[in-house]
Amino acid sequence: GQQVFFGFLFHNFLIINILSLSAFVILLVKRKSLSLHDFGLGLTFALTGVLLSSPLIGIEWALRFYLMAFLPIALASVYVYKSLILRLHKQLLLAILGVLTGLSLLAGITGNKAPAVSDDSYTDLIRLGQQATIAPNDLIAARHGLEWWAGWVLHCHTGREYSLTKDDWSHHPNVYLLKQKAGNNYPSLHGTGQFAERPLPESAEITASNRSFDLYRLSEPAITDYYPGNLPLLQGQILEVNAQGFRVQSQGFSQKILTSESTRYKGVDKENIIPGMKIDVWGSRMTFSLNVKAIDIRAY
Repeated sequence: GQQVFFGFLFHNFLIINILSLSAFVILLVKRKSLSLHDFGLGLTFALTGVLLSSPLIGIEWALRFYLMAFLPIALASVYVYKSLILRLHKQLLLAILGVLTGLSLLAGITGNKAPAVSDDSYTDLIRLGQQATIAPNDLIAARHGLEWWAGWVLHCHTGREYSLTKDDWSHHPNVYLLKQKAGNNYPSLHGTGQFAERPLPESAEITASNRSFDLYRLSEPAITDYYPGNLPLLQGQILEVNAQGFRVQSQGFSQKILTSESTRYKGVDKENIIPGMKIDVWGSRMTFSLNVKAIDIRAY
């Protein structure tokens, strides 16, 4: 259910794959110049780097695994260095690793580290707390990246909006939904992974508003229609409806959704689903297939 590859990981993707695969190949070729112990350790580190940098890792996992991959690659480099005989080859290896380390440090120091909200919207969030009466035990749900700012500024419980469950209404006097209209440094459209935002329930009641934010009080019945407690496996627009299910355009790809008699529908009856509608799909990917077996479908 995740993208296999994404643009902003391009440099990490290339660097760690080249390093891990090169280390793996060099150790195999130079295995006779190492003891069995050193060869086994070096090959294990190189193989770990290869696995962590696999291009088949989904984007959410890749963000973490790519960073982890540099540790086994660095350890594998020690054994690659020991396997090299010519001094020139050793100096070349040290030069390559030195340049990559320097460029990484430069990128880390000079890179843009924008906060999740702008300075102006942070000020508006403070003002929102002055407009609305929010108790410490109230819960405010917001998109990922905004929820911790809401908890810090408004001094209440917070969580991601797609993680709400029916039990939250039993544990908190009031449940709110915070929507950001301006000052979002990580804007995203509907259906973009961890920053996904849910459609606003019809029963939501606005309690405070300013230039950057709208704060809505959510009534409990909305939970059954809008918040299943986890992110959908797939989100997109219906291209075709057929006897087996749907074909959906999702994040630039056409996906086949297979339905069954046990598939549950929310927001619309199965018979009323037509091309052009947007759907959220919860389910599982079928083995050795790119098709999705739908368990729950929400259409709107």
